[in-house]
Amino acid sequence: MSKRKPPDERLAKIEKQISQLKAREQRIKAELNQQERKARTRRLIQIGAIFETGFEISSTAEAEYLARELRCATRLNGCWLKTNKNQTAVRSIDSVQSDFSMLRFHGVNDHFIL
Repeated sequence: MSKRKPPDERLAKIEKQISQLKAREQRIKAELNQQERKARTRRLIQIGAIFETGFEISSTAEAEYLARELRCATRLNGCWLKTNKNQTAVRSIDSVQSDFSMLRFHGVNDHFIL
């Protein structure tokens, strides 16, 4: 017949299991965070490459200027690229893309021409 372990031993075993599970949880969370960072980095590189190629951008100043102008232009035209609970897209993404395809960028000090 096996004897039941004393309560202090059972408690120590449970505390050890809890500690192991917490360490495992931290490792899994760290792995998920790393995957999310890698995915974000990849997405930023892809978007940047498309942006750079599509608008023939050669400097960060031009990219920042273009991003600011596009953000302002889309808000002024009543169009939001991103939607959430407080913002609704009033135009389809196709019309936004056609507007963007008509933009020509002349330089940081110049303006966009539709």
